[in-house]
Amino acid sequence: NDSGVSQKVYDLNGTPDDKTDDTLISLSMKDTALKFIFNGVWSHCWLEGSPQTNALVQAALAASVPTYDNYAVILNEDRGGGCAWGGNQHSTRKSGWTTMAHEFGHGIGGLKDEYSKPGNFTGAATNNRNCSTVANRNNVFWSRFISPTTPVPTNFNAAVMDSNFTVGTFPGCEYKTTGIYRPVDNCRMKGNVPEFCPVCYTLSKAALFPALKHDFEKAITGDFDGNGR
Repeated sequence: NDSGVSQKVYDLNGTPDDKTDDTLISLSMKDTALKFIFNGVWSHCWLEGSPQTNALVQAALAASVPTYDNYAVILNEDRGGGCAWGGNQHSTRKSGWTTMAHEFGHGIGGLKDEYSKPGNFTGAATNNRNCSTVANRNNVFWSRFISPTTPVPTNFNAAVMDSNFTVGTFPGCEYKTTGIYRPVDNCRMKGNVPEFCPVCYTLSKAALFPALKHDFEKAITGDFDGNGR
């Protein structure tokens, strides 16, 4: 019944990267189909659902597409922002395809954000998907993608490396610049605009195998034409 998106405003108390001390200033709800709320704050994932959102989304899906694997929501909002949760992705119309593609990386591929802000990673040790606290060539999760000639840990060298394709262990991932590593210098999970790097592409493709009902993990060779090869 209303055009646009409901709006929530936070007082960030001078710490935009820390939502624990934020306080709610105002909430302006509109009578929209899915009752999504836009807040425009990175630490609050730019947007969020209301208590009614999940039921409204499920009802809309049941009425129109009862069999689905993933869904995407585009908010009628002129400011940028995107977020993924529950294996599904959400973005504003202002953000466009590159943001939505990044959110597909989260929602479908289970990928982590690779962009970082100054600071050392102090979370639990991790070595899966596209962020790892392991810098060892042989033990990092994506070791099979690293060329023997690529130094590890890896600093980007434009003269001999492709920023989107050369795989190593580049410092900075999951919001911190040190203590954790990402596969390439600039993947879609870092800069939105570049394509998915070889690691993230492979992980996302593998995540879709159940929906596609086939995969390419096991290749079988055979002499199909009788030539002895």
